[in-house]
Amino acid sequence: MPTARLSARPLLRPPAFIAAAVAAFLLVTSFVNTRTTRACPPPPVPLRTLYVISDLVVVGSFGETTAVEIVNPGGENSYENYSMRTDLKVSSTVKGAGNHSLLHVYHYGWKEEGKIAHPLERFSGSDKLLIFLRQREGGDGYQIVDMGRGVKSLTDAALKVYVQRLDELGLIMQQREPDLTRIVEWLVRCAEEPETRWEGLYELSRSHYALLAENRQEEEKKNKETAALLAAAEKNEQADDDADKETTEEPADSSANITPEQTVTLTNMVARYYGADGSQLIKLLTAEQKSRLANILFSTKTLTTDEMPLVRLVRQWGDPRLVPFIMSQLRGFTDAPPHEVAPLVAQLAQMLGDEKLSKLAEVYCRRAWEQDPDLSSADDEDKAEEAETADDAETAETEAVEEEEQPVYGNSAQRRAVRLERFMARAESVLAR
Repeated sequence: MPTARLSARPLLRPPAFIAAAVAAFLLVTSFVNTRTTRACPPPPVPLRTLYVISDLVVVGSFGETTAVEIVNPGGENSYENYSMRTDLKVSSTVKGAGNHSLLHVYHYGWKEEGKIAHPLERFSGSDKLLIFLRQREGGDGYQIVDMGRGVKSLTDAALKVYVQRLDELGLIMQQREPDLTRIVEWLVRCAEEPETRWEGLYELSRSHYALLAENRQEEEKKNKETAALLAAAEKNEQADDDADKETTEEPADSSANITPEQTVTLTNMVARYYGADGSQLIKLLTAEQKSRLANILFSTKTLTTDEMPLVRLVRQWGDPRLVPFIMSQLRGFTDAPPHEVAPLVAQLAQMLGDEKLSKLAEVYCRRAWEQDPDLSSADDEDKAEEAETADDAETAETEAVEEEEQPVYGNSAQRRAVRLERFMARAESVLAR
């Protein structure tokens, strides 16, 4: 049987500490201080946001690139940085006024190995690009709104789908107050096309995480109120002369000392990771739209990371087809499971609720991204064998601590295969009960 594969698209998992932080912030006064919070990379920018913040969206290709000026001469420990200008040949305009044929796009570059490198050199002149631009501040020309996702190299078929979705979005955004129900339908339509699937599911998944954060916050609030009532009741039992005063005192509000600046910081952080619409999008999904999304998942022959958000969403909706579907998918990966199988393992273990299965899933997910030692400098077989033996010994020792029933040997791919096989055997046993 051919080995199934997952593509290396980014998973839709916002940093775990963000969700916890949002809930905790409203309950304790000592939380928010962004200057001391560990830095984390900015979240990816989805299609709707790219469109809204762009002054101009065009289809075209890049031409000649010129270094305009040195903005940082560099030094012993830094690169020499440049301001660069690239010609953009425009074939059509998706958003924005004017009949453009040639534009200038400004960006950065750096000196590397005796030549100037820049982020747009990954595109060739024959690539068909969808480019999101904003007017350059303090000068002519444009800048790309997001260097990570603001330039999309697309096939003819994918470009056609993207332009259709953007034309639909343009009509929605013409309203003074865009209708969120229309936006939700637009996101579902994005998800239904493989080319734009990530664009739709990212926003729906982000809204789902916002809803989970809200529920967690509400649960914490109820727990706090319950604890306050219990504390008041205990004081009432122990009070003597001032019992009336004790029982009429209101519990202290731990959020009373939150400053307006901290509130703004929280609001910005939530919007950054969950979008300005928060949980509203996921709440507006109709039963018919949920059915369409579920059909996307269950009609997928081999899951990619683009569909992983659907697994989490469909699980929340309680679809009985999900467990056998995940089992079927995992069976396709048993020969050589890629790193990205870990979320499926975790989801299945949570749904089946078996303690031993959860332990196997925990070990699998924790070790899923381990790498083999670099033996590129080994010139002889003895050195390679010595490194492999040391690696096996270290692995066996670590897994003994993890209380695996038997040590796992081999390279990282072989170890994943063994762990997945053990996990699947246990899952089959649980389902057979």
